[in-house]
Formats: sequence, C-alpha cells, structure tokens
Amino acid sequence: MYYVYILKSKQKNIFYVGYSEKPRERINYHNSSINSGWTKKYKPWICIYLEAYQSKKIALKREKILKKKDRNWTTIMKRINDNVGGRA
Repeated sequence: MYYVYILKSKQKNIFYVGYSEKPRERINYHNSSINSGWTKKYKPWICIYLEAYQSKKIALKREKILKKKDRNWTTIMKRINDNVGGRA
C-alpha cells in the first residue's frame, strides 16, 4: 500500500503533506533528532489525516493535488474538523 498523509505541527498552525509506503516510520522520522529537513523546525508533528492507495502513481498524484491546498484541501480540513469537533 501507498499512503498520503497530512501532519500538523503541535507548536504552530502549520501543516505538511507527504507520501510514504511506511507512514508510521516516516512520521517518526519527521519527529526524530536525525531529521534535517524543513519539518525539523516545527516538530513535534501529529498525523491528522491518512489516505491509502494500491497504486504508487495515484498516491503521488494525490499528494501533489493536496500540496496545492485548493478546494480539495478545504474539503479535507472540513472533514477533519467535523470528525474531531474542532479546528484541525
């Protein structure tokens, strides 16, 4: 399986969209001390959304769509807020 995920920083109202075959390991990496990427500045991260795909090509396409943060992003944020009863 291939996964697209949305992380939210616990320290700021910042979101990160990513892709991985092993999302748990990838999210742990984002929160680890060995992370030297952009997400290092805003850790700790929590996963607020996850989608699964059987096709890598489709998962990568979906990740790209979500990174645009257009109407698709708004729809997902509304779905998350409705499910958790608050602001994502």
